[in-house]
Amino acid sequence: SFYADPFFSHDGQKIRLEALNKHNGVGEILELDVDSLEPSEAYLTGWHYSYPFSFCENGREYLLPEVSSHSEPYVIAAPFTEGAEVIPLEGFDGRRVLDGTLFIHDGYHYIFGGLDGSAESCLYLYYSQALTGPYRAHPKNPIVIDPRLARMGGRIQVVDGQIYRFGQNNSRGYGDGLTVCEIVSLSPDDYRERIVGSVGFVDACGPHTVDISNGRMVMDFYTDTFSLFAGYRRLSARILRQLRGRKPNVGGGCRIL
Repeated sequence: SFYADPFFSHDGQKIRLEALNKHNGVGEILELDVDSLEPSEAYLTGWHYSYPFSFCENGREYLLPEVSSHSEPYVIAAPFTEGAEVIPLEGFDGRRVLDGTLFIHDGYHYIFGGLDGSAESCLYLYYSQALTGPYRAHPKNPIVIDPRLARMGGRIQVVDGQIYRFGQNNSRGYGDGLTVCEIVSLSPDDYRERIVGSVGFVDACGPHTVDISNGRMVMDFYTDTFSLFAGYRRLSARILRQLRGRKPNVGGGCRIL
């Protein structure tokens, strides 16, 4: 029933995003061709998946999808087909991370993300010297307490040596625009940022997530409309979560086609 959280693939030929299943209200991950916008079949299904953040390390592409409905964070290695390699990330100790965004800086892997129950206003940071961990909580956590910019809204960008982070503005409504922050200090001991701008629409809500690659930009937006089926989808998604439980289960229930 809608698309959200768009990210470019590493080669720039696909856009990966969350597609809300109109029958059960559960998010699935699929790809769009970057030119025709023709969709593929959903390839992460079964639980709720969103925010399909992608990155490349040592010549291999990975996904760090949001899987907070059913698991601690994990990454999936390309190719994203049936039997794809699912790699757990050590050190999260039962934490369910929302909108996890990885950034590699000065030899450290940093994962920015929210925690269940406070993601709209608090941002947390974890770091490790290896992709798989073990990750440690940053001593400055929560590194941000501000509904205007706490929740991650896309890939961290480096422009002319400066590091920029997009944070969702949830002060007026869910994901109604982005606040642009310059990260001025990032290390295992320190984190500081400052607001340098904002991105928004005048005739719609959003953007909620933005990604930039090879001179192209993709972002999402929404308008508030009444739907008789919205309540049904929310109820269906809630029932599915309750039936499946919320036990940590790396890769559990995911169906990769």
